[in-house]
Amino acid sequence: MTAKRYGRRPNLVDAMQVSETTALEVAEWADGHVDRDRQTDKLLVRLPTSKIPATVGDWVVRDHMPDGLGPARPMLDHTFTWAFAPLPTE
Repeated sequence: MTAKRYGRRPNLVDAMQVSETTALEVAEWADGHVDRDRQTDKLLVRLPTSKIPATVGDWVVRDHMPDGLGPARPMLDHTFTWAFAPLPTE
């Protein structure tokens, strides 16, 4: 058996990056909530569809689906910037 090569299908996402000043806005957009880690005092954006919270510098991503936006999910900054590029605004 030999390995086959796969490419990522093009898809559109809406995304917001978490910062100290945008955390509440991101959480509201993603139907989540803002929290702080008790041990590190790190800011967390908890999402209803993910066990892993988004932290400052991470992105919260929602895929475009045929019937609207999909559920929010966190993505590390280096992963997001590698996978996506901003589209021109209309």
